[in-house]
Amino acid sequence: MPGLSTLDMSVRTHPEAMTTIPRATFLRPRSPTCSDPSTLAHRASRMVKRPSRPGSGSSHHVGATSDARRLTSKVSYYSTMRIHVKRVQYALEEEKRTSFYKELAVYLVFLFIMLVTVCELRVQVPFEHNDGLDQVYFSQQFPNQMSPKTIHDVNNVDDIWDWFQGVLVPGYYNTTQRNSFRVSSVQVRFSRVQGRPCRTVTALVALFPAQTCYPAFEHGSQDTAPYGDDGFGHPFAYETGLRPLRRSLQYTPNLWNFRMDYGTGGYTVYLPRDDAAVGVAMVDAMAETVVLPSTRYIAATWVLYNPSTDVVSQLHALFEISATDRVQMSYRVSSFELRDIHSIDALALDTQSLLMVFLAVVTLGFSYREVQSIGDGGVRSYSKSVWNYFEVIQIGCLYGLVVAWFLYVVECHHIVPTLQRMVQDTSCTAPTSGRDCFVELTSLADLVDTIHNVGATLALVSAAIVFKYLRLNTRLNMLWETLRLAAKDLVAFVFIFMFVFFGYAIMGFLLFGTHSPDYRSLSDSLTACFQMLLGDFNYASLSAANPAMSGLFFFSFMILVFLIVVNMFVAILSEYYTLAQAAKRETDAKKKMLLHATTDDDQVVEYDVFKQVVSFVRDLRWRVKFSRTEPVPVVGNSCVLVVDYAYLMAERARLRTNFRMAILVVRTCIRWFPRPFDRPSDGNPRLASVGIHPGLPPKARPTRHLNYTKFPVTYVPLHSKSAVAATMIDQLEPGMVLDLDDGSLTCDRICLEVLGPQELYLTHDANDTDDMDPNERRPPSRAHFGLHHVHPTLGSGNHIKCCRVRYQGEIILAGHESCVVSRRVWVKYLVARLWRVVASVFKSSWWRLRCTSSSPLVAKRKRLISDDDLAMLLRAHMTKDESLSCRFDELVRQFRLFLAKKARQGAVRIPSHDLETCVLHEAIAFVERFPKALLPLDKRELVGYKYVPSPTDTATIRLPNSIARLSEFLAQNAHEVWSESRIAQGWKWGPHRDNDKKLHPDLLAYNQLTDHAKQFDRESSIETLKVIQALGYVIHPKGSSSQHPTAAAAGTAVPCNDAGTTTQVWDVEFGMPAPPGDTYTPKPIATADVHLSGELQSLVELLAENSHDLWAKKRMEEGWVYGPKRNDATKEHDGLVPYVYLTAEEKDMDRNSAVQTVKCILRCGFTFQHKRTNAKFRMFGAPQKASNPDLSTTVPNISGGKDTAVQGPVPSTKALVLMPPTHTHPAAHDPSLHVPNQLCIRIAP
Repeated sequence: MPGLSTLDMSVRTHPEAMTTIPRATFLRPRSPTCSDPSTLAHRASRMVKRPSRPGSGSSHHVGATSDARRLTSKVSYYSTMRIHVKRVQYALEEEKRTSFYKELAVYLVFLFIMLVTVCELRVQVPFEHNDGLDQVYFSQQFPNQMSPKTIHDVNNVDDIWDWFQGVLVPGYYNTTQRNSFRVSSVQVRFSRVQGRPCRTVTALVALFPAQTCYPAFEHGSQDTAPYGDDGFGHPFAYETGLRPLRRSLQYTPNLWNFRMDYGTGGYTVYLPRDDAAVGVAMVDAMAETVVLPSTRYIAATWVLYNPSTDVVSQLHALFEISATDRVQMSYRVSSFELRDIHSIDALALDTQSLLMVFLAVVTLGFSYREVQSIGDGGVRSYSKSVWNYFEVIQIGCLYGLVVAWFLYVVECHHIVPTLQRMVQDTSCTAPTSGRDCFVELTSLADLVDTIHNVGATLALVSAAIVFKYLRLNTRLNMLWETLRLAAKDLVAFVFIFMFVFFGYAIMGFLLFGTHSPDYRSLSDSLTACFQMLLGDFNYASLSAANPAMSGLFFFSFMILVFLIVVNMFVAILSEYYTLAQAAKRETDAKKKMLLHATTDDDQVVEYDVFKQVVSFVRDLRWRVKFSRTEPVPVVGNSCVLVVDYAYLMAERARLRTNFRMAILVVRTCIRWFPRPFDRPSDGNPRLASVGIHPGLPPKARPTRHLNYTKFPVTYVPLHSKSAVAATMIDQLEPGMVLDLDDGSLTCDRICLEVLGPQELYLTHDANDTDDMDPNERRPPSRAHFGLHHVHPTLGSGNHIKCCRVRYQGEIILAGHESCVVSRRVWVKYLVARLWRVVASVFKSSWWRLRCTSSSPLVAKRKRLISDDDLAMLLRAHMTKDESLSCRFDELVRQFRLFLAKKARQGAVRIPSHDLETCVLHEAIAFVERFPKALLPLDKRELVGYKYVPSPTDTATIRLPNSIARLSEFLAQNAHEVWSESRIAQGWKWGPHRDNDKKLHPDLLAYNQLTDHAKQFDRESSIETLKVIQALGYVIHPKGSSSQHPTAAAAGTAVPCNDAGTTTQVWDVEFGMPAPPGDTYTPKPIATADVHLSGELQSLVELLAENSHDLWAKKRMEEGWVYGPKRNDATKEHDGLVPYVYLTAEEKDMDRNSAVQTVKCILRCGFTFQHKRTNAKFRMFGAPQKASNPDLSTTVPNISGGKDTAVQGPVPSTKALVLMPPTHTHPAAHDPSLHVPNQLCIRIAP
């Protein structure tokens, strides 16, 4: 049997040598012919022998040696494992999902605080406040009108002054609101444009060239000359340095509707705050002189204050007059609270400011996280995730909100003293004093609008980011998965839709823009088309605007856009939603099969928040759990010990180990220090004293007070999946009662009365009265009774409680009973758990890990390969094959390549520049992190990577010339046999090999093969003949035969020379070449009637094994290695394993070739004789009586006629001539027996 080599699982550890390593892949193993034969285990073992650094202590060296030994043992164990890549990917998703849910809990807290902060800002006033002001000033009907009219119905100049005189002045000076007070005067602002001759304004046609024209408002064309009268003899003066007055978004003087302003100057008139008569007189005067053909706008601004709500309101009304005398009205009510924070103490007492400081700190934390993510993965990797864009937008909104808030606070700090001085110290009664009582809060109003807009955007984006933490949940992520699948089709759809939609928007603007306000601009036309898409349209207005084209526009839009395009959009989403649902079901099934195949639960809890909470609450139950399936009998009124199941199992394992160690020590002492007798001074042996030795410790003396009927001790172990049983048991107090419910229909429960600590088990008597105080019971007489060992992770046994069974008779605990306790115990448990969590946070010594231990296996190491790196490696090597996996050495190689690359780039820092140790630690941490992904290597696969073929050495074997002539014939027949077996398996000819389609380029006739393929068959045949000779067999013609062939059976005997020598001609016809593109039909030598003896069958098995080793050696010399599946591109083959690990079909292929070779030799008239000098092969076949046995079997006809050997040259490749040996055939002396002297095999062309 060929020897097995050691698996080579190592590569060079120097980073500079990494460029010579082949392409990184999880599937490509190292070639066994690599010059470095060391394994991972050997490499790790060398770390044990590595000397410590100079100056290091002995304890450090001992710890490092121990760690290296543990590392070696782990590497040796995991080297026999295979890692299922898909399971790792699913496990990573589960870990990431769990981590996301934890982050989601924190993020929801932040989201709640942020939304409360944004919604409860004092800048956000109630709707009722603004609506009340709107009802007084902007929804009030004009007095003395024939029909109801409000400010919304203003369409000429007279209506403007009707509003001033009938609504503004009465409402301002004689308001009906009892809680609103005037703060500022009313500023009336208007502007004019300079007039120009009409011939310069209208360049094409000037019907009235001598007239003066007034164009639309433009910057630089304002008229600043004083004009008019304010009613008190003062003209209207132009004032500069005012706040920019923005135009209304509803006013569209140009084709495109965009935001513009009227500049920072204009004519101003201030209505005095404290004198209504003066204000009325000034309004009447302005109604007569303000509006001229050059006037382009009139604006009114004033400020009110409501002390009951502490809200300041600025009201603004704007009347825009176009060059076409059209009046466009707009108004705005801006209400907000003023924040007067004048010191740090006031800032600390202000809740909203503190919340904003909190948001500022959170914003800095988010910014640091994003910057760190960009630094770790790079800008390109960061930009691939859409959620990163959402987070950038969120951070930008947070910065905008915080900055706008503090600017608002600063602005309020500056404006509050001005308002106080203007209200408390200034009187405005004169016509010219109104300027002193006016203050404009437009900057504050803009900041308030910015806070509202940014806060609204922040709320929307922050709510959308919640789905980032839920995207790994297949049910909640269905929307995003559908959009992801339909992204390409949706892009094409949107491209088509936008062209069609914009075409109709332009069409509506051109058809109806001059008559319908809904289509007067492109923006309005787009809005109107979208409303019509949703079913909101007025066909009568369209028909009135353009009767000729309205029908074409409306019906074509409805058919093309509403019925076809929109339904196409719905069809796209429906199709991809169905695909997403199918993919979800398939993914869930695969996850359940891969991750939960070993669990007992049939239902796998989906990562749903509600189900997680329900599962957690359900798993909080206590249950009795036994390590064995046998029930435990319990007697009523007896004592039991309630203990944590995990602690009991740990104690049992510890005591079992100590007991085994004690037994080992005793056996060692008995072996090396035998003292069966004490020898006194007289020399006569006597038995040793059985009395108590006075030197024994007190604990070893027998105790007389123990009640041995209490033993063995009965433990009732409690277990819970979610709760900590030890903490729960620790909350039990003497006198409490535990009910054990077995879930039966009779509701029969076992009551356990808590007596106290476990030491009371020895002192409790069954005759104790129930009303005895547990604190008055006898103290324990044996303080060391029970379990008290302290385990690092489980604690000590102080939680164990002694309980008395309050039950009449005897009952059996089956191990599935649930424990019912009072609510008080649960409350105490939750408080204790919360306290321990808080205490662990404050007592955590994470800062000591860097200095307490330098052991890589004791201290928590910093991971050099992050989860994102692992996900990237998995995505780079994942295929559609769900069973893709890699060996541990391949994992180590991947990590080595990755860390070496990162180290060269400076992305990671290798501790102590020991790359190999870091790689092994990372690989071990990886496999220990995903234990469910570990699969034991198949025995065939395990030895396949270690396999080094060792065929029989035939270098010194020389074949006789007569035997060597058979090689070409055997090679051709072997090709026919191989072709026949391949075709029987369903293979066909193809120009290139394809294992999936079963195509092979060598399924041709022998003479059509390439020289390389022919040479392979020849070498295999020659090697087979040499192996037969190396095994001690001799091939020669039969020395005598009682039969001679007939012409019909064996051919025709013809004279060959004058000496009377005859030749037996045997015509052999192999498969004929097939037409191009077809598979030929092989015709091997018919050997069905040739039967092999037992010894020859053993020879066939040896030849088959050697043939496989020879094939494997040639393959490996060509660069092929073992692989789980054949891959011609990477030169991997699953058949490169020892012969014994081949499947039955694979063995049959090798065995069939060997059988046909042996039978073909026998068919040619040769026999096999074995030299019995080598006792090694006497095991094969039955012992023969003759010294030189003939191992051939009865071969009809031609086998009996071949008693000659081969001499002389071979005539041609198409004929093989076998000539007689030097001895005389018996038929030579008998002329009646005419036997051919030579055999000629003619192969048909």
